[in-house]
Formats: sequence, C-alpha cells, structure tokens
Amino acid sequence: MSNSKKITIDLSKVTHREYAHFWGADDEQATDEEKSLFFQKICGLTAGEIEELPETEWRAFRAEFQAVCLETVETQEKNSASAST
Repeated sequence: MSNSKKITIDLSKVTHREYAHFWGADDEQATDEEKSLFFQKICGLTAGEIEELPETEWRAFRAEFQAVCLETVETQEKNSASAST
C-alpha cells in the first residue's frame, strides 16, 4: 500500500458460512455491506481504509484475495487426493 501498511489476507478470520455467503453459494447474494464486513475481517482494515485505497491498490488487493482463495482450494484438493490414496 502507498501508506506502507502491509495488507495480510487471513481467511481463518471468517467462517465457512461467511465465505460461502460472500460467493453466493448459499443462494443469497451478499449485500455490499456484508461484502465490506467480510473484507474488513480478512484483512483488518476499516471500511474507510478500504474505500480510500487507490484504485491500483484495490485491484492488487482483489487479485491477492483471489489468489489466496485459489491457493486454498488447490491445497484442499491436493490434501483430499493424498488422503484417498
């Protein structure tokens, strides 16, 4: 971030239910407020700090978030495949 604060994305700060709701897996679309609260929980920033991120940093944050989510899925798939053999 431009103010030199490191953003760390930590999915252990949310429950599976919150994660599924964020992605709409529970057949309900998360509201903007719910999405904002979700992001606040996983990165520790306030709503104001998130809203004030420069667009380039917001895009970097979203890309990192998606990478963390994908990494989590790939790790789970690998662990599941190992357990079944």
